Amino acid sequence: MSGRRLVAVVLPELLCEVAAEALFKNPEQGSLHERPLAVVLNADQTAAKLDAVNRVARRFGISTGQTIVEAQAFLSQLVVRTVALEKVQAALARVAEVALGFGSVVSVESALSLNDGRSAPDTVWIDITGAAHLRGGEQDLAEELHDQVRALGHEVRLAIASGKYIAQAIARWATPGGVIDGRATPGGIGGSSALAPRRTIVVPEAQTVSALANLPIVALPLEKERAAWLLRLGVLSIADLTSLPRKSAVSRLGAEADRVLDLCAGIDEAPLVAYRPAHRLTEERLWEQPVTGSEPLVFALRGLTSRLSARLVGRGEAAQVIELSVLLDKSIAALRKTPAVVELRFELASPLWRERELLKILCSRVERLSLKAPSVGVRCCIPSITHAVERQLDLSRALGGTFANTRGPEDLSVLLGELNADIGKENVGVLALNNDHRPEAKSLLVPALSEHDRQAVPGRAPKKRRKGPGSKLNPKSQLRKTHPSPTPAPTPETPKNFPRLIGSGASAFGGLGVMTTRLLAAPVPLKAPLKEGAVLSVGGQLYSIEAMKFSCRLDAVEWWTRPVSRDYFKVMLKGAYGVFEGLVYVELDSGKRYLQAIVD
Repeated sequence: MSGRRLVAVVLPELLCEVAAEALFKNPEQGSLHERPLAVVLNADQTAAKLDAVNRVARRFGISTGQTIVEAQAFLSQLVVRTVALEKVQAALARVAEVALGFGSVVSVESALSLNDGRSAPDTVWIDITGAAHLRGGEQDLAEELHDQVRALGHEVRLAIASGKYIAQAIARWATPGGVIDGRATPGGIGGSSALAPRRTIVVPEAQTVSALANLPIVALPLEKERAAWLLRLGVLSIADLTSLPRKSAVSRLGAEADRVLDLCAGIDEAPLVAYRPAHRLTEERLWEQPVTGSEPLVFALRGLTSRLSARLVGRGEAAQVIELSVLLDKSIAALRKTPAVVELRFELASPLWRERELLKILCSRVERLSLKAPSVGVRCCIPSITHAVERQLDLSRALGGTFANTRGPEDLSVLLGELNADIGKENVGVLALNNDHRPEAKSLLVPALSEHDRQAVPGRAPKKRRKGPGSKLNPKSQLRKTHPSPTPAPTPETPKNFPRLIGSGASAFGGLGVMTTRLLAAPVPLKAPLKEGAVLSVGGQLYSIEAMKFSCRLDAVEWWTRPVSRDYFKVMLKGAYGVFEGLVYVELDSGKRYLQAIVD
């Protein structure tokens, strides 16, 4: 006994499921499962034989091995689709990524290893040796894995046994049963209970031989011609084969005799080839007829985000960047002179992997999308992936009570992601103080959650690296708290007396000595001279200067980029709605005057 425990996930309708995705007439109608469908692998000539047919086609008498001409002559409504082997492998890889969260090693069946007459692979294996107790036992693990693969849109047959090919044969050919407390119950391999119907098969290692005995001879990895020859000889099941003398069985099985007889005896030491997932995740949905509006895109995104989320959860990873491509009808797009692909990029504030969060962020942008041509598909790609980090459980919210319905910190990243999609990443963040002389450069908008983008302490803006010659500022660039020097000469704008400033407090702008509460988005040009009694027009309103006082001078500030030389004045402005303080500066180079901030 090897002690290994392997799960075989067999997708018996995989070829038809992959082909059905191309039968989308409208993303809101879904796949046309009720139509007879046949699949041909990598061939389009009429002499090609059918590799798979769905249940509807089988009810009409269509079977694999028939040519396309024979099948369509028998059933004119038969839909034949060609499927590339690469798409089949991509579907298996998607299932393998979901299964990564259940065992130590995951393996995908290769087309090169097929020797039983099948034309395409359909199995994924997971090594769960020593890991089943983490999911509550083998039966609970099998049920959970079955549900997750079924959510991807696949029909699933799943079995747990002690070998790779043993589990595959039981999953494909046995009747689903179960295990209750480790004892088999009546009703098939592993048993099935009327009170608790099972959708999976769990075979204890001690019952492997008896479980295999009930399987048909075609369950063994034999060539199609040899299996048909054994059936003509009357060897219908594995029990019939094991009842033959070994010498007689070897002569009938040929070169594969030792391997096949070992499988019949419950010996299966075939290793698993570990699957290595790709770093870039991509999901795509196409439809035949173009559709207009954003509602069909949102419908298709639900399926894409569900698949991406399942793959990310299985990998234990999260998305940092999402790229969404909306494919437009090429002919109409060319007629209207618009690109055939609309590219959208979502840079997430923090890594996300849950379906609800991904869908919410994507829909916030797609619902407002205006397309100039009908869409024929949508593609979602995750080029940047990192490890998913779960937050610690908040007991005050988990156990109910006052904070049961409150939102936690995990919702902040989703909100920031929506804001990034709505107004742009460059417009979302938190304000941080910056060490600068100019009032308009005193605050910076920094990312809210991206700590790796910040080189300074959280809550503090990144320190700017000065390009000047030396670590200290040039003496001319220092902020002076003195009155203007004789050069340039004093102007009549310098008043003699100035009343006590209302609301004046600690300096917010270095040496300006005034706490402004509203920094104007753009300085307002002033045409009137700066003197007491002058009338200014600001925002369509007239104000008179009641008093003014010189504050400070900036002389050649930031000389290494663009030198700034200004004289700042505090002014008391009186208008129809009262009196308020303002901050005015004069450009020393041009003599132009501007109102920059208001203390209100």
